[in-house]
Amino acid sequence: MNIIKKIFPFLNWGPLLNGPNLRADLVAGIAVSLVLIPQSMAYAQLAGLPPIYGLYAALLPGLIGAMWGSSFHLATGPVAMTSLLTMATLTPFGIGDPNFIGSERYIGLAILLAFMVGAVRLLIGVFKLTVMGNFLSQPVIRGFINAGALIISSSQISKIFGVQMQRSNFYLHDILNVFIAIPREIHLPTFGIGLSALVILWALKKYLPKVPAALVVVTLGSIVVKFMGWADLHAVDPNLPVATEASRRFVAVVGYVPPGLPKFALPAFDLNMMIHMIPGAFVVMFIGFMEFNSVNKAIAPKSGQKIDVTQEMIGQGVSALVGSFSSCYPTSGSFSRTALNFAAGGKTGMSSVFAAGMVFLTLLFFTQFLGFLPQAVLAAIIIMAVASLIDFKAMIHAMKVDKFDGISAWITFFASLLFAPHIVNGILLGGSVALGLHLYKTMRPHVQIVSNLEITCTDCEGQHRQVRNPVMSFDGQLYFANVSYFEDAVNDIFHQNPQAERVLLDGAGINEIDASGELMLRELVTNLREQEKDLTFVDLKPQIIEVMERSGFIKFVGKDNFYKSIAEARERYGITLDE
Repeated sequence: MNIIKKIFPFLNWGPLLNGPNLRADLVAGIAVSLVLIPQSMAYAQLAGLPPIYGLYAALLPGLIGAMWGSSFHLATGPVAMTSLLTMATLTPFGIGDPNFIGSERYIGLAILLAFMVGAVRLLIGVFKLTVMGNFLSQPVIRGFINAGALIISSSQISKIFGVQMQRSNFYLHDILNVFIAIPREIHLPTFGIGLSALVILWALKKYLPKVPAALVVVTLGSIVVKFMGWADLHAVDPNLPVATEASRRFVAVVGYVPPGLPKFALPAFDLNMMIHMIPGAFVVMFIGFMEFNSVNKAIAPKSGQKIDVTQEMIGQGVSALVGSFSSCYPTSGSFSRTALNFAAGGKTGMSSVFAAGMVFLTLLFFTQFLGFLPQAVLAAIIIMAVASLIDFKAMIHAMKVDKFDGISAWITFFASLLFAPHIVNGILLGGSVALGLHLYKTMRPHVQIVSNLEITCTDCEGQHRQVRNPVMSFDGQLYFANVSYFEDAVNDIFHQNPQAERVLLDGAGINEIDASGELMLRELVTNLREQEKDLTFVDLKPQIIEVMERSGFIKFVGKDNFYKSIAEARERYGITLDE
């Protein structure tokens, strides 16, 4: 039975599916759907897809993610960062084609990307490799998210003001042109609707947080353009470069939204394209993992539920895979909708089932009411949704804790902005810099000379007390990248203390040694003994002793050169300080 529940984790809901819990899940599911439906349409446009594909991505992925995940509250579906990364991953494949974004080929690649992301997630979950999520440091992730949030919000400015936005390989240039065009091209009805939507969203979030603000602005915006005659479902979108003067009379709206369920079919597999999309797929996987893992960490302590990260990765993988068979682009766990699910009283994953049911009904019966939805309103929803993602304080704090982490965060941030729309390159560069700085830091571990009366750093300026048997502490692994630094540190101690007979190596901080480290120690001991000096080992960890015994190093140096404590070594070799 346990194996069956492992394969079908939603069977664990059984004991909890009673009348009161189902009623609570229904209320929570409806509450989430009121936010999910307008958000999913907005995020689809952020991904460069027609709004209907947001509803498709809100249907099966949300249902499957809940049934095969471990969290009762995680709301799976379209999210801002994954949508942005989808466009960033696919944009390079349409260079030179102004009609590429939103085209049939683009949509096919977005669906194929969902399949790849799902496959990667599933493999990582099945083989319990979620530790891979630690390959990108939190400061790097934070720098990328801050840059991504700024790119997302600024990319919607053109829709708020109703001006054209040209797309090129340099996003900062594109957004600068938008600001230059605003004074002469601003579309006042569009601006009025967009600004009003922003104000209403802000006010409701601040003063009436339980009200579904996204649904309110979607409804009001649609009513206004319908009855003011500001929309024509057959007019050319004035935000596009091909807009005519006649179309400038109208507010850009979503337009015709086809009713019915998504088409079920295999993604259009293209091996060559898949190879080129691998970096993007892994970045989407990493960022998605950080998102839903952070969401679960925030909600689980409040709900009292223990989250299985591996099972959650499997659930997200199955969700994206099944979604790719039903015309979906990559999805992930949403922080805002998950928090709403919990706050609304959701008890089990059935709340997500009910939310998916509401999307199902919308696709079948209510798409005709979505045509007059202003794009400026969707832009306002996106801006307000991602505003909470911006957190520069975390990057400043990282700099205070560790300057290398801070440097990595800021490099990732600025690189992502400069590389946009190819922001995947930004996080790849930031991750590489972080790994390089970490390697540099391990190449120069903390080294100290310790005496009875004082502690002085070997790399500090100034005079050092002359000691006969100085104690050197070395914090870090002793491996190929820092063996020269270790050797230089020992030789520097003898240089500063010419009368010293030996250095007592306090090895309590050495947790690992490789072949290069062991070979360096052999050569160092040999050279020191030729000068009638020596290196004595103190308080080495068991795993280091085991390696040295296996390699014959202890026999080479002599067992009488190893001590369990500094006190024991000093008793053997006398007082450390000169008298």
